[in-house]
Amino acid sequence: MTRHDPKLLDELAARHALGLQSARVRRRVGRLAARDATLSAAIARWEDIAARMSETTPPISPPARVWSAVENRLTPAPAARQKRPGWFDWLRPALGFALVMVLAAGLVQMIGPRQPVPGVEQALPASYVGILADRDGRARLLVSSQRHGRTAHIKWLVPPTLPAGTRAELWALPAEGEPFLLGVLPGEGPATVTLADTSEALLSRVARLGVAFRPADGDTSTPPTEFELIGHCAKLW
Repeated sequence: MTRHDPKLLDELAARHALGLQSARVRRRVGRLAARDATLSAAIARWEDIAARMSETTPPISPPARVWSAVENRLTPAPAARQKRPGWFDWLRPALGFALVMVLAAGLVQMIGPRQPVPGVEQALPASYVGILADRDGRARLLVSSQRHGRTAHIKWLVPPTLPAGTRAELWALPAEGEPFLLGVLPGEGPATVTLADTSEALLSRVARLGVAFRPADGDTSTPPTEFELIGHCAKLW
């Protein structure tokens, strides 16, 4: 039964907190949580994760053409837009929050429960999290690493199409100083990358992360001049 399986319970709580369940399932889980302190604590934990991601991750701004396309589909008639002035302004934050929730859902499997069921009340381990997007503003890659860990967890939202003879390199882009290599990324699937030091030592002053496609036999001592993917490096604690 889900409530007796730590991993399944944690995923159930995450989907509930992130709004990924149907209305019927959501009501049922809500009733269970009212009677089950462990499930209730797990839901509260994931609600806290979602809230902190929304607060610490800078807004992702899609290209203007994306907003124009959405606005045209929802309000095709100019007259209709005049009758409801300003409605699209408050829709944008709502869509942005929804995007954060969807991306947060990708961390369910990456983070997972760290303790048996009695320990789900504990807070999410302090972590660095990056959401990297392509030049059109589409989220493509999730990167997560515990603050004092030496491993980065990688999850491609859209697997890259690498030209023959090239590889994907993950670079740290400090607010001040030269970019430095964090590791070479696999071309597909969830994976891990071993870091040269702890995330705290490497990323504490890093503002953004970038992915460059470069020759597989190239020199990694020279930073790339351009990046295919780029995103903010957020602190989750």
